[in-house]
Amino acid sequence: MRKRSKRRRIIHTVHNSNSSTQNSGINEEVKHFNWFDTSLIIGFITVLGYFVAYSFQKGYLLYFGITDIFVKQIDIVSVFISITIVGSVFFVVYTFYDHLAKLFEEFSNPYIKLFRKVFLPFLVIGLPLGAYMSSFIKGIIFITLSVILVLIYILPVIKYKDVKGYKHKIEKVLISLDEDGITFKDFMIEVRDTPSMRIVFILGAFLIIQPIMQLVGYKNAEQERDFFVLESKEQNYLVINKYGENFIIAPFNAKENTIKQEFQIIEVKSDFDSPFVYKKINLKDRIKLNETLTK
Repeated sequence: MRKRSKRRRIIHTVHNSNSSTQNSGINEEVKHFNWFDTSLIIGFITVLGYFVAYSFQKGYLLYFGITDIFVKQIDIVSVFISITIVGSVFFVVYTFYDHLAKLFEEFSNPYIKLFRKVFLPFLVIGLPLGAYMSSFIKGIIFITLSVILVLIYILPVIKYKDVKGYKHKIEKVLISLDEDGITFKDFMIEVRDTPSMRIVFILGAFLIIQPIMQLVGYKNAEQERDFFVLESKEQNYLVINKYGENFIIAPFNAKENTIKQEFQIIEVKSDFDSPFVYKKINLKDRIKLNETLTK
């Protein structure tokens, strides 16, 4: 009986020590959890959402010849959609890169290793960028990626000219990258731990995303085919966009598929006795500006 009671005491003591260790671990995690950093991240994402929505809207209206004077009211739905799209794009790109990197890790060939460590990040970033760009920008991206790829395999010859054998030169580059190179994970740790890197990362994100989203908005307007037309006896008007509780409209020529740069703002609401009649149309070609009448 005494042995059993001793065993129970020992088990009870071990259980208490384990639970206290777990609780202390949880308390340490809670203690070191930085709520200030979390609030900054949430604030950054919110501001970025507004900035993305503004840049997209600016590019969309710019296609029709409208300046950013009308880009004043960004609704919460647009912000939420922007955050979702940007977050999804980053997640898909990073997941795609992570899977490709793991796939290439199975190869022991030094040439493939160099491709994975140096060129793969440029390739993963360049492909989605080229998806929404014009043919000219796509050509620039293709040429840039080609030059980077060539330089990756030519520079080892120049840098390690004293090393015999091209394969040995590539291996020297790989050793140098392992010792002095920086990976995506290292970069994110640096951003997390260094305040100056956070500022650089935030400023870089805004500088890069702004022209990209403006171009995406411009291309979206160029490819838009579904519109609403406000029909009247004298002139039909194309509904370009919504501005708060109003519509931005412009004179529309259905035969030439053109609009005049004579923009008006009208209320969405109309009287029951004299309602506005909007007709949905689908265009075969993009909307063009009537330059002869706007000069």
